[in-house]
Amino acid sequence: PEAGGRWLALTPLAVPDEDSREPDLALRFDAVQLFVQRAAQAQGAPMGLREQGAANVSAVVSCVERLGGMPLAIELAAAWARWMPVSAIAEDLQRSSGLLERDPAVPGRPAREQHRSIDAVLRHSWHLLAESERSAAEALAVFEGGFSTVAAREVAAISMPVISALLDKSLLQVDEDGRLGMHPLVLAHAAALLRSDAAHAGTMARRHAEHMAAELAQLEPLVNADP
Repeated sequence: PEAGGRWLALTPLAVPDEDSREPDLALRFDAVQLFVQRAAQAQGAPMGLREQGAANVSAVVSCVERLGGMPLAIELAAAWARWMPVSAIAEDLQRSSGLLERDPAVPGRPAREQHRSIDAVLRHSWHLLAESERSAAEALAVFEGGFSTVAAREVAAISMPVISALLDKSLLQVDEDGRLGMHPLVLAHAAALLRSDAAHAGTMARRHAEHMAAELAQLEPLVNADP
């Protein structure tokens, strides 16, 4: 930001956790509400999730989980409810993000050209990164779950300034315990780019395995001594 400004972190919409999957609880979450509203607009009628039963609510929850609460992704996915059941949308999202494109039958244009699909959003974001940031984001895709700053430095040889830059650009997230991670859609995009470079992917897989082996070796003495 310019002088006198401040950073404002934009977090994803709230998604139901494991204890909030009952229909009445799930429907209170912002991500679920947005999906329901946009799907109803696409169908031209209220969705009536309660009347359709827990299975349909579960499908909506599965969608917003896979999308990590990202508003644009939720809107793109919900638009396909115009002719697809929500369960089919959820199944497609588990396989790929290819469904996350604007339905060409919907009138009007997206507010920004790169918002026509999630892939377009991510390609645009990658284009804005410095080369060191691009390389780091792709290397970090070797971690399928969260990871520590120590692991990021040891496995991917990434400096703290680069980690900080990726956090500022919302390509990394940090939880309340200080563990880092990527939004599911960002991770899928970075992983695809990493796989496209077989040599780099192989190096990262080996370094990740060596790091995990060292971690397990440190824990081994505790197996019998500290339940």
